[in-house]
Amino acid sequence: MPQPQNGDRDRNDSSQRTTQKETAGQGGAKQQPQAQNNRRKSESSSNWLAKTGLMSGLAVIGFVLLLFALGQAVGFDLLGLFAEAVSSQTGRWLVVALFALLLIGVAERGLRGTLRRV
Repeated sequence: MPQPQNGDRDRNDSSQRTTQKETAGQGGAKQQPQAQNNRRKSESSSNWLAKTGLMSGLAVIGFVLLLFALGQAVGFDLLGLFAEAVSSQTGRWLVVALFALLLIGVAERGLRGTLRRV
């Protein structure tokens, strides 16, 4: 008895499935590096944020120690004067202005890095 011609069709179907799997595998391979790049960027951002926070904290502690040490050296309470100056209305606004300058500097630095990549 002659065999039906489905055998050729089955072979073609299996080769098409193999081609589709290979194509799908390549699409997954393209997506994987993109996901890794996104993960690296988020890790880089969090590392940068942690490093910036740590450096800012160390700078504040260093400034307080500097005022205290200079005050002790000259026999004058520089740290107390600074605390009184910052606690006044004008001093508070000066602190806000310095914080704004810090944010502007950070934003400018971030834009500089972004513009280099473009």
